[in-house]
Amino acid sequence: MPVPCLPDQSAALLRLKRSFTITNDSQCTLASWRAGTDCCRWEGVRCGGANGDGRVRSLDLARCFLESAAIDPALFDLTSLRCMNIFFTPSYFEYPSLKSWARHWFERLKHLTHLNLSDASIQGKIPVGIRHLTNLVSLDLSTTFYLIDQDDYYLSFGTWSDPSWWVVEPNIGSLVANLSSLRELYLGRVDLSDNGEDWCTALTNSSTPQLQVLSLRHCRLFGPICTSLSSIHSLTEINLQYNDLYGPVPDSFADLHFLRVLDLADNDLEGLFPKRILQNRNLTTVHISYNTNIYGSLPNFSPDSSLTTLIVSSTNFSGPIPSSIGNLKSLNELGVASNDFRQELPSSIGQLTSLKLLEATGAGIVGTIPSWIANLTSLVLLRFSNCGLSGPIPSSIVRKREVCVRVSVWADKWYQNLVREMPKIGDGSKAVAGDDDNSKLVVQQVKEAGVTLRYPMLGENNYGIWAVKMKIFMHAQGVWAAVEGDAADEKIDQMALAAIVQAVPEAVVMAISEKETAKEAWDALKQMNMGEERVKKARVQTLKRELDGMYMSNSEKINDFALKVTTIVNEIRSLGTKVEETTVVEKLLHSVPDKFQPLISTIEQWGDVSEMTVTETIGRLRAFEESSKGQRRDKEGEQQLLAACAEPRLTRAEWEAKVAEESSGGSGSNGVGEKKFRGKFDKSKIECHRCGKFGHFADECDEPRKMTKAVVQLAIADADDEPTLL
Repeated sequence: MPVPCLPDQSAALLRLKRSFTITNDSQCTLASWRAGTDCCRWEGVRCGGANGDGRVRSLDLARCFLESAAIDPALFDLTSLRCMNIFFTPSYFEYPSLKSWARHWFERLKHLTHLNLSDASIQGKIPVGIRHLTNLVSLDLSTTFYLIDQDDYYLSFGTWSDPSWWVVEPNIGSLVANLSSLRELYLGRVDLSDNGEDWCTALTNSSTPQLQVLSLRHCRLFGPICTSLSSIHSLTEINLQYNDLYGPVPDSFADLHFLRVLDLADNDLEGLFPKRILQNRNLTTVHISYNTNIYGSLPNFSPDSSLTTLIVSSTNFSGPIPSSIGNLKSLNELGVASNDFRQELPSSIGQLTSLKLLEATGAGIVGTIPSWIANLTSLVLLRFSNCGLSGPIPSSIVRKREVCVRVSVWADKWYQNLVREMPKIGDGSKAVAGDDDNSKLVVQQVKEAGVTLRYPMLGENNYGIWAVKMKIFMHAQGVWAAVEGDAADEKIDQMALAAIVQAVPEAVVMAISEKETAKEAWDALKQMNMGEERVKKARVQTLKRELDGMYMSNSEKINDFALKVTTIVNEIRSLGTKVEETTVVEKLLHSVPDKFQPLISTIEQWGDVSEMTVTETIGRLRAFEESSKGQRRDKEGEQQLLAACAEPRLTRAEWEAKVAEESSGGSGSNGVGEKKFRGKFDKSKIECHRCGKFGHFADECDEPRKMTKAVVQLAIADADDEPTLL
């Protein structure tokens, strides 16, 4: 009979449970973790041995979404663990810390073969104890991120945690040096920048020749890809996406016969892309887009190719796109480019009925948008970027509610034609964006309202305002009821779903493409962006920190600074957190430069800050700012007039010295004080360059003091005519 859980194992797990917080977002409650029961039967726990030895071999809590302030020491008492997969989020929005003991105690888990701490919300350096886990087969310390938007010049990411939090590994060679059994290494979004240009050779010189998966996505890597990487003949996946790598793609990658995935997208790679890499029949994925200095051409493809993803768009590829591309029957994603060689898209692409994504870039792709696109029955995303295509998009493809169509073109004429020629959908017509200003916007003409609606584009930090705008727009179209789940008409539901799909980034389109109704898609977006309480609260904390650290610079204008403050405040409010008006007023008053101090002192002495509104505060600050500008202009005018004098250009001190010398008969200073000296010469011809009157110097003028008094009076007056920024 299987041996029940040993007491020390049960005790360690119960201590670990107490370190977790169960929230509304938690997907499991660990209800089965009860004292006096067999821990080998608890949720997420497996014990080892043929008949069971009562020791915990596997702990999998990755899908529970538990909260914890730190990794509890009890975890390291489970010394028989072979597999550990833990995901937890910060409690009270403090980053889960790894105490110094924890960083070393990982080596107590010497039997571990699979360690997955991805998205475990751990900040700082990778624990040194992990370097001693010589039995590790798979190591995953990555942080999940997603692409918000992307074009030839712009790349934006989002994460489920604070984007300022990074795991760091300054020496990747030392990390893997003793991991002789390692087969899989996932370090996505781990900061490897301290490794410098030698990251690649350090890795290959230290790693096991049995490594199969190398995934270093968005790791701040820079430098060339070393040819020695291909000496690890067991590699099946190389993923170096979203880094700053430069130089050529090693031709020796073609000799990696087990290689199935090669993803080098979004780097600065250059030179000729080896065509023979594309002829590796084991490859399923080749993705090299957004390497604008890579050039080459596509080979002829045989029917026995295994490719499911082939994306060379947004590169400098040219030459003919072979008709044999139609042999790639398993393709799900295809991105092609042609810059110098002018040709139409081959009609054989229309045979690829499994395609979900089709992208074409480059001025060499010409002709009308082909009608065979309608044959691509699985298509989800269609994108044409800066190419020479013309004519309307086939109505049959646009009417499919599952398809998101995006067009980015330099030629405004084609954009205008697209807007005019787009086929009707329901009660309106939609067109995708054209030039730089519109490249993220979908224009929909609504007949009933007689206005043109420009859908907002969902971004990393704008979900609150995006949702408000979308609700208004969809109400205007009469389709909002579908989002609330009240629409019985399938046509209305399809129109609502199409509106949502057109207002989200391409990566998000793929994530919600399986949703059947508008409500399902909307709820999924809400959960992804703010629906989960932990994400919502973490975002509020990030915004509060950003607001606390915001101060106005001397060169900044009040309007600009106030707009930044109120934008953040409004987003916090949109996430359901109350921000008092007085809090915003005090933030504005205490974040401006010292030049506003006379106004601030007057307000605090004579006014009631608790009764002031944000609009009133901004108005007073602006009034003071404008008056201060007048003073500066007067001073600049004085300096310009002095410089323009036809008389010898003397400073005031030199002028007084000259007068003193003349009054004493040329023998120099008479040795008396300034006050007395000023009574010795005639100032009736001295013109004040501040007020324009004669008889005194500018620094003796009463006008500045009068002006300061007037400014203060103006600043504390009501500013009813100021525009509202909130």
